[in-house]
Amino acid sequence: MIGINEIVFGLSGAIPSNLAKEVAFQLKKKGTVTRSYLCIEVQPLLKYSKIKNGGIVNGVIPESPAEKAGFKSGDILLKIGGHPVNLNYYEEMPLFHQMTANLPIGKPIQAEVLRNNETIVLTVTPSLREPAEPETIESKPWGITIRDISPEASKKLKLKDKDGVLVTSVRPGGPSGQAKPVVMPKDTIIKINNIPIQNKNKFLSITRDLIKDKTEPVPTLIEATREGQSYISVIPLGIQQDSDEGREVRKAWIPVNTQVITREIAQIMKMPDLTGIRITRLLDKEFCKKTGLLVGDLIVGLDGEKIPAAFPEDSEVFSSMIRQYRIDSTVNLDIIRGNEKLVVPVTLPRSPEPAREMEKYQDDNYEFMVRDLSFMKKIDHQWPMDQQGVIVEEVEPGSWAALGELSVDDLIIEVNSQSIKDVRQFRKIMEQLNSEKPKAIVMHIMRRSNHKFLEIESEWE
Repeated sequence: MIGINEIVFGLSGAIPSNLAKEVAFQLKKKGTVTRSYLCIEVQPLLKYSKIKNGGIVNGVIPESPAEKAGFKSGDILLKIGGHPVNLNYYEEMPLFHQMTANLPIGKPIQAEVLRNNETIVLTVTPSLREPAEPETIESKPWGITIRDISPEASKKLKLKDKDGVLVTSVRPGGPSGQAKPVVMPKDTIIKINNIPIQNKNKFLSITRDLIKDKTEPVPTLIEATREGQSYISVIPLGIQQDSDEGREVRKAWIPVNTQVITREIAQIMKMPDLTGIRITRLLDKEFCKKTGLLVGDLIVGLDGEKIPAAFPEDSEVFSSMIRQYRIDSTVNLDIIRGNEKLVVPVTLPRSPEPAREMEKYQDDNYEFMVRDLSFMKKIDHQWPMDQQGVIVEEVEPGSWAALGELSVDDLIIEVNSQSIKDVRQFRKIMEQLNSEKPKAIVMHIMRRSNHKFLEIESEWE
């Protein structure tokens, strides 16, 4: 046997027979395949480099055995574990990876690198290579799916270490979806009630203890990170069943965008003691036409109470005051319009359903996710309130959808000439197409103000 044929994305190739035999042997002996990991990234030498043997170390994972051994980005790796390294083309990379994967795990080996024209000998201990993506599990009490943080994820998300769990999805209307601030995919939860979380096993253990013998949701404090920032939130832990409670608890609001009347603005207006907000955009023109609110109005009081907003960080003060009222109750707004002081009565409507709670659909074949259109999405794109379609929320890189040029924020309005009203209809159409397994589907999308037709292919097994 020379090799085993394989086909990936239409390209044919072969897995070397010695690699296939090694995999079969490990599976038969241990039930799993182990690989060593140097924790470095290596690429072939540059085409016009004067160096003819070796490979370029282009990355070293922080706090890894390789970093502790002294590897640095820019080193030329000449030899590892007694094996010479000769990487002139990317086609030679698989053999290099095969060689390094078979290095002894947990045993020190020597590596030769060229640095500043000097050959240096380093001692490194290869570690066991973890799965690229650890197992994902669902935690119903939290309404999320999580997994441990792999070295690759830690590097990609620029985390300090691998402690914590990575949130991979959040159920709309679930406990984490109801939190304020809401938990989002790609967040890392690092503490529960101030107890550090090392991995998903610790996460599950603490969860079991918190909800044991409890019949009501348990308010639970978490500390998490998102895009380099730390935040805390309280989760009503223990809601097991899908519920519309999160959707029903819509608060009162006034459909306008506002800005705080800062001290500097008040000074320029020669009203240094003025506090409140200024209307910057009308979100519901019918509502504002009925109430008479205008862009530029200064809202300085609510039912005779001053609005204590004077700094940029007070941007949520007015909204918080409004949310204390019942939906459909009437309030009096104290407004300054030019040189006039007005009292404007307003009946408070229910706030719209937020985007995070809109119904979603994940297509596993084409690897993209869509959701229903939210009120704010229609406002931001200046679409009519009766606009139909589904908005693209995620597109997996390298997927069939991505190859077909589908992008996040595209509005899908037709699939194979069938009009799309909402996610439920879209799901039905896609499930039918997935059962028929066509060579390609045609999506009519709207991207900003432009219409496009995308032909998205697929390869069915």
